[in-house]
This record gives sequence, C-alpha cells and structure tokens, in this order.
Amino acid sequence: MTLLTEALILGLFAMSLDLMVGYTRLVSFGHAAAYGFGAYACGWLLLHTSLPMLATIPISALLAGVIAIGVAWVCTQATGVSFSMLTLAFAQLIYAVAYKWTSVTGGSDGLAGIPRRSGPFGLDIFITRDGFYYLVLLVLSGAFLFCRALVRSPFGAVLRGIRENEAKTLALGYNTRAYKIAVVALSYALGALAGALYAPFAGFANTELLFWLLSGQVLIMVIVGGAGTLIGCWVRRSS
Repeated sequence: MTLLTEALILGLFAMSLDLMVGYTRLVSFGHAAAYGFGAYACGWLLLHTSLPMLATIPISALLAGVIAIGVAWVCTQATGVSFSMLTLAFAQLIYAVAYKWTSVTGGSDGLAGIPRRSGPFGLDIFITRDGFYYLVLLVLSGAFLFCRALVRSPFGAVLRGIRENEAKTLALGYNTRAYKIAVVALSYALGALAGALYAPFAGFANTELLFWLLSGQVLIMVIVGGAGTLIGCWVRRSS
C-alpha cells in the first residue's frame, strides 16, 4: 500500500510535467521546484498552523501556481534550450534558498515529523495508511479528468498549435506567450499538489525534493511513459 501510494504521487507529478512537455513542447529541467515547494509549503503549514491536512494540500498547490506565474513570465521570454535552462536556474535558486533558510526550512535536515492532521466532518479517515492511499487516488483521478478536459478544450487546441507550429498559431491571432504562461502555472500547481501529498505521506520534506536529479527523473518518466498521453505509452497519442 505504501509503494502504491508513492507511485500514484509520482504519477501525478509526471502528469503535471506532461502538460508542458507533451502538449506544449516546453521542456523543463527544473520541475522539481514545484514538487519540492509543494512539499515544504504543506509541511510548514501542518507543523506551524492548526489547519487540517485537507486544507493545507490545496493551499500549497494554489500558492505554487501563483508564484509560477512570475517564474513563467521570465522563462517564456526565451524558447528551446534557453527556456529549459531558465527553469533549471529557478529550481536551483529555490534549492539554495531551502538549503540556507534554516529557520524556516530546516536547512539540510529539512522538516521532520510532519503530521497528518485530521479535519472536521469525520474526514479523519484519510489520515490512516489505507485512507491516505484512497485520498491520493481520488486526487490523481480528479487531476487526470481535469487535464483531459483541458487538453480537449479550445485551450488545449492552442497548446497543440504551439507545439506543432508556434509561428502559425501566433499569426492566427493567439497570444502564445500568455498561453505558455498559463500552462506553466497550471503545471507547477499540479506538481506542487503532488509534493503537498508527499509531505504528509512521508512525514518529512528535505532539499532532495528540490534537487535537479528529481527533475531529470520525472522528465524521463514522461518521455518513456509517452509524452502527450497523460497516462502513459499504452494510450495512442491523439492530436
């Protein structure tokens, strides 16, 4: 059950990156920034506030999405490899902040003893091992349905247009940079949602969740699993 829970969390993390890589062809080398930020934000809220776990998880994702708008505004001024390197630079900046800001992040030791705080209305069932698994499964299913609806919508059609021929999409009158900023923000919010689930699952958050190696691992997951499919290589890619 523990292994399945972690696999579902990583699946959500990979699906968030697929919105950028598979549907918009925005290759990010620093997507661990979203995952680690979500884990740290959720962990800090659970340790230092009285908010229940079911509130801290979406708050962390929303906060990451808002911050990602600024990151995307800077990164989307470049394209191709330059865009990828800028995402890596921001991820390493957040890693350095987490490593040095000991009073908030715990430095190299990270945040330990993160609790699964129950909420009202009998929702404390989700703090158990099996209950948390079903919570992650529910969140992953909801995220998948949201992403599938997104890529099948007119918004998703523009994203595919950017992927295939950005110059032509721009000539048709679409503000492609605004669409890229939006998809980066959504992708980072979903990545942070996965990180926010990981913090109470593992009970800790440390700087390894922000390191560039994790960014490389999730990028490999997307490429091997099938970029542009959301759920893996066994699904035929549609366009």
